[in-house]
Amino acid sequence: PLVDLPFLRQRNTLLMAAVLFIFRFVLLSTIILIPQYLGGIRGLRPEQIGAALLWVALPQLPLALLTALFLRRFDSRLPLAVGFFLVAIACFMNSHLSSAWDRGDFVASQIVMAFGQSMAFTSVVASWIMQAFYTGAISKPQWILTFSAFVHTIRLFGGECGVSLMGHFLSVREKLHSNLIGLHVDTGSWLVQQRLSLLAAALAPDSSGADGASGRAVGLLALQVSQQAHTQALIDGFVLCEWAVLICLLVVLCMHRTPITYGDLDIVPGRPASV
Repeated sequence: PLVDLPFLRQRNTLLMAAVLFIFRFVLLSTIILIPQYLGGIRGLRPEQIGAALLWVALPQLPLALLTALFLRRFDSRLPLAVGFFLVAIACFMNSHLSSAWDRGDFVASQIVMAFGQSMAFTSVVASWIMQAFYTGAISKPQWILTFSAFVHTIRLFGGECGVSLMGHFLSVREKLHSNLIGLHVDTGSWLVQQRLSLLAAALAPDSSGADGASGRAVGLLALQVSQQAHTQALIDGFVLCEWAVLICLLVVLCMHRTPITYGDLDIVPGRPASV
């Protein structure tokens, strides 16, 4: 009796659920992809990775306050679209990743990501609150319970699906790139022999003879192939997030404008027609 599923059958509510789901997914570009690169490719410690991610975390509080002030007068769809567009730009910048990148190479994209995530997150929360007011969700216990449970279900489901999908996607893409790169690593190729000779010569002073240096050179070459395959898989992950954000922008375009803003909340009437 405390669940009223037909209450959720409204255009903006369903479209905003899709936006929230995608937003939780694109957070992976910071939560998973960058730490995987810095830890797996560059070999940084967790505290060093955390220092690199501060460029996303620190600016978000003041930016969220500025976005909240903007929302008092304007439609929440505008900062929502701008925020997602900035996230797409940051993902595009990170899609030019190479195995030579270090922490400093992520600073510019992290700053853009901070602006985008802050605007998008604040606007997503504001849109849900505005939808709750406009649809009259707070006027009946079963409506507010249904509305709140729906929002949290989508939030949690989006995060879990995002983690599972991204983990599987990176694994599959790494295997693919490893096979594609491996096609060009032929023991009969003079380029491969030249690379092995250079590696063996560099490792010779710390090896037990020529055979030991050659064996270590083969292992190091295999490690380099794995490193490049992992880097290419992470690039594909950023591209996937970029396309997800672009799809989200299309969803935002389909949303109806809420007739009220935060400045009008003191005069909100009873529940009007569905949006």
